[in-house]
Amino acid sequence: ISIIGLYSNVIDAGPGVISSQGGKFPTIGTVQTTFLVNELKRLKEKRTTDPRAILVAVHHPPFTGDNKHGGSPRMSKDLDDAFETGGLWPDAILSGHAHNYQRFLRTNKHGKKIPYLVSGSGGYNNTPIKNAPAHFPFAIPGRTDLVMENYHAEYGYLQITSDGNAKTLTIAFKAIAPSTGYAGDDSVTVNWGN
Repeated sequence: ISIIGLYSNVIDAGPGVISSQGGKFPTIGTVQTTFLVNELKRLKEKRTTDPRAILVAVHHPPFTGDNKHGGSPRMSKDLDDAFETGGLWPDAILSGHAHNYQRFLRTNKHGKKIPYLVSGSGGYNNTPIKNAPAHFPFAIPGRTDLVMENYHAEYGYLQITSDGNAKTLTIAFKAIAPSTGYAGDDSVTVNWGN
């Protein structure tokens, strides 16, 4: 597994960004997006000789159903631009910020299905989504490329397991309820060999 970590908390109490957004945030510059593009190009080249799953981890989620700690369209644009320029879309996107667990599935314009996981309930008071969907998968209004597949308003953490031989990656959320202990889980398996 290759994990590319990015820092999006560069604007105190502001939106999550990893670039200057075309000069809107001039102090941020393009260091992180340049780094991300270069890593994607390097990993794309190595994928034939050293195949591995590729994850991108960043604090601010591109998508979230959370009203208090919302998703960052600017982060989504920065990531999409870097993936296109680097010529490689990762196998999963991991983020936090929202104090709960949410799992989205996005189909990019090339037809690749990519899980976007928000796991921000590792210890801070979790914040339930207002008007949480009654069923899953839940189609995101106005989007044809994005569905919310699951949600938990419980404390918890992610566990990532890779089977290099089968070229699969399983990302599991382990929910812990403080009063009762184990509260269930959710998982997604990605075949990164394709």
